[in-house]
Amino acid sequence: MPSSTEAQRSGGLAALAVSLRAANLKDSIPSAAMFTLGLVYTFGTWRSTIALHTVSPYWLLFALTINWVGDTAAFYVGRSIGKRKLAPSVSPGKSWEGAIGSAVAAGLYGVLFLRYF
Repeated sequence: MPSSTEAQRSGGLAALAVSLRAANLKDSIPSAAMFTLGLVYTFGTWRSTIALHTVSPYWLLFALTINWVGDTAAFYVGRSIGKRKLAPSVSPGKSWEGAIGSAVAAGLYGVLFLRYF
C-alpha cells in the first residue's frame, strides 16, 4: 500500500501532466497547483490524525478540542468586542480582537488540559 506522501506526489504529477496538455497554460498551471495543495492538505491532515491517535487518543482529543475552543472564542470575542478588521478583503467577519481572544482561550485551555490529563 503506498504511503500518503507517495499518493500526494503521484496526484501532483498527474495534475501537472494533465495541465501541460491544456491549450491555455496560464489557467491550467495554477489549477494544477491548487489541486496538488488540496491533496497535501487533505492527506497530510489525515495522516497526522492517524499518527496522533497512534501515540495516544488523548493527543488527538487535545488537537481537536484546542482548535474548537480557539474557534469558538474567536467567534464570540469578535462578535462582542471586535472593531478592527483583520483582513476585510479576504474574510470580512474576522477581527483582531477575535484573533487575540482565540489565542488566549486556546492557550488557557492547553495549559488546563495538559495539567489535568
